[in-house]
Amino acid sequence: MGKRMILVALLFVVLCLSINAKEFTPDSKITAVTVYPEWARVTRTANIDIDSGMHSVKFENIPLIADESSFRVSAFGLDGAKLYGFNQTVEFHLEDPDKRAARIEELAQNIIRTRKQPLQSTSERLKQQKELLMGIGKTAGENMSGEIKSGSVNAAGWENAYGFFSNKMATLLDSIIFVENEISDITDSLKLLDAERRKTVEQNRNQTRTVSADFDISKAGKLTVEVEYLIPGANWYPIYDATFNPKTEKVEIGYYANILQQTGEDWEDVQLSLSTNRPSQALDPGQFAAWYLTPFEVSYLNKMRSNAELNNMIVPDAVDDMLSSTAGTVTTNEGELIIRGGRAGEVPYVLNGITIDKPLGGKKGPEPVKSVGYQYSLGDFEAVFSSPRKETIRSGGDPQKVPIGHFDLAGEVNLISRPKAAEGAFRQITMTNNTDFPLLPGVVSVFTESGFLGKTVFNEAVLSGNKITLGFGKDETMDIKRKIIESKKNVKGDKIKKEVTVRIIAENKGKAARKVKLEEPTPVSQDNRIKVKLGQFLPEPLNIGIDGRAEWSLDLAPAQVDTIIIKYEVEYPQELVITNLP
Repeated sequence: MGKRMILVALLFVVLCLSINAKEFTPDSKITAVTVYPEWARVTRTANIDIDSGMHSVKFENIPLIADESSFRVSAFGLDGAKLYGFNQTVEFHLEDPDKRAARIEELAQNIIRTRKQPLQSTSERLKQQKELLMGIGKTAGENMSGEIKSGSVNAAGWENAYGFFSNKMATLLDSIIFVENEISDITDSLKLLDAERRKTVEQNRNQTRTVSADFDISKAGKLTVEVEYLIPGANWYPIYDATFNPKTEKVEIGYYANILQQTGEDWEDVQLSLSTNRPSQALDPGQFAAWYLTPFEVSYLNKMRSNAELNNMIVPDAVDDMLSSTAGTVTTNEGELIIRGGRAGEVPYVLNGITIDKPLGGKKGPEPVKSVGYQYSLGDFEAVFSSPRKETIRSGGDPQKVPIGHFDLAGEVNLISRPKAAEGAFRQITMTNNTDFPLLPGVVSVFTESGFLGKTVFNEAVLSGNKITLGFGKDETMDIKRKIIESKKNVKGDKIKKEVTVRIIAENKGKAARKVKLEEPTPVSQDNRIKVKLGQFLPEPLNIGIDGRAEWSLDLAPAQVDTIIIKYEVEYPQELVITNLP
């Protein structure tokens, strides 16, 4: 009973102090922002000349969408000051609801026009590419089946057509997933804006949050008060420039962040940090859910199978030559094949790399200075990048590109050739991340001294000390060509035997000795009715893997020419049609 009376008395004292406190609203400014994926932590600061006594300090016009459970208040700079607590309220401001709804709608339309529509156009082009290539692959398979049955198959011609999905389709599907994820994020932001617009129309008034903090000041002086809160509608993601210098054999990495915010508050001259943490993620895995197996209805499963596109897919090996020979095809300076005509109009198909076409349309930020970059810290829960200067990012504006860092990575340059997929030799550079920065997943624009080569992706984070390999295009000093020089078909009883001889010629046309890793797929049977016999290899490969990958290491002096001969036999019943056999 006595403890209860004491608690009631204390509450009464606090209430009386709050009632007698002097209320005032100082000028406050957003001084620091930490941007997370999908959220931002905002710090508002007020510097106050304050008298002794009880005071209630108010921070007004905080956006309503701020997370009400995330508010924190702190104060410093004045000895003896006591913070009794704080509360938050929702304020209603008289405003023409039509004007406010119009402003929100204008912001939403700006996002649709500058971000969503370009991404949707990119997505549509990628899907058209997918449909086009699947159609060509299907037609190719049907044509080849006809030639096989008639015994007039053009082995050399069809050899250039197969391996399509393994090299090109995977890249295309990665591009589609990347773009669709961006569209999904934008759609979520638009839903928030639409909900705010509808709420404005329904309530006919504008709403903001106000935070009031109660202080007991023992002596007059200068007091700094800070209010922190989480607010949705902000996002950042990493992007990179990778430039290869052939003279030093180093790769210059430009590490950037694209930042977009639609919080309703402008961030002017703030201390900006970028965090990999996701405050909106679940804190635990949720309740245990039992896994019960139930069968499909057979009729439903058969219907699914009959409608599956994959049943009609043909997997060719290299479709570039087929596309190049298609009527109405034009090659642009950017390395795109434009196929004119049909409903699609013009469908771009990039032979190497990902077609993203600046999906976010962000402004280019300041060029990085090599000696200046974001400060980096790695904790148990997040990686944080802190800007060395003040930044300004407007709400509702285009993505702002800011430099995180700029540094050189020593690389090991290797040449790899897979002439069945693409003739020639291609540069692959393996680098070690010897900086304190983790290279987070993101799009990489690849350059050489001669200019832009294409785009690729860091699919996983590359932590300090780990290695990453990037492709840097074809080495024009190496000429590597592959040709089927013999293809014989013998029919004996109910069996067909194909005997194939492949010749690969590698020539070093440069002025320096070069070493090339060459890989050639040999046939692998996945059906016990198909018998594969590997014949003579000249020279013998270093290794043949279980996936049929034969490997050679070629050391070529200037003007040296090496030849590789590969022979194999495939025997199978006449009733089988093998579409990817020359």
